[in-house]
Amino acid sequence: MAEEKNEEWLPDDWEFANVGWYTKPSLSYVLMLEFLRLSPTYELARKTRSGEITRAEKKKLPKDFDQVLATYDLIGDVNKIIFRFWWVQRGIKVFGKPYRKPEIKVIDSFAHEEEIDTNHLQKNLEINFVNERSNEGQPPAMLLSIPLTMNRTDIFKKLKTILNENPIQKEVMPNEPLIKIISKRFHKMTIIHGLGLLYLRSILRDNKLWELGFIWGNSKKYSLRHPSRKEIRKDPDKYERMVLTNLTYRMIRKYELMVENAARGRFPCDDPIEYPKFDYLTLWDKEEGFRDWRKANMHDPHKFKY
Repeated sequence: MAEEKNEEWLPDDWEFANVGWYTKPSLSYVLMLEFLRLSPTYELARKTRSGEITRAEKKKLPKDFDQVLATYDLIGDVNKIIFRFWWVQRGIKVFGKPYRKPEIKVIDSFAHEEEIDTNHLQKNLEINFVNERSNEGQPPAMLLSIPLTMNRTDIFKKLKTILNENPIQKEVMPNEPLIKIISKRFHKMTIIHGLGLLYLRSILRDNKLWELGFIWGNSKKYSLRHPSRKEIRKDPDKYERMVLTNLTYRMIRKYELMVENAARGRFPCDDPIEYPKFDYLTLWDKEEGFRDWRKANMHDPHKFKY
């Protein structure tokens, strides 16, 4: 999965602040949808909402399936999605906060000896301050009158004095996103690494777990690089195979749990929960099909309505 800012299917920074909505730019939103596409439970939610679910599948639904349906109703089908178009139409309203990012703005300006039209000033005050501040979530603010005859140094010095006397207040968030990324520190490369392990599992389904661990480098002690086929055929000793098998099993389990917690609106999270068996037989074929579809459709935003 590419993470470069110039990818055509990723949103620009300005698209994270849409009219009435705001959130900080983060790859976490892209990764959550990547994880959802791997989730067998999230696929059952799609089938439920589209009427495709079978009786046999209904019998296997987890007890907390209502949480998965709630996530699906917010995010929608991720099997055919251009993230950039989805984000502007739908995603910002799921992950964003319902107001704009506060900004410094000019309420009004006056020329030399210009008489103040109080009605015009009142109108500008209402538009540029009252309404805008409401859209920003009513943050603490200050109205200043700055004589434009002062030099910049004196203006900045005075502003510094004023700010020292009126310290910046911590932003109060009156509303929370419908789905919130729950980790304070988002380790994107670790999560991308784990996502890749699940894809590797689907590609090398016939390989033993210790071989997957050896190839993917789950343990720096036992695998510092990607080996050649010849090197893989040279079996490590029994102890090394056992260690790599256990490490790889735990890693796969950890990221399967992260996939399934994402289906319940929790990301990134690997809390223990009940979930169905992953279908690694078709997982990579499904992902390749999605990437081909995305490449063919990423340039036509008008045909998408999420």
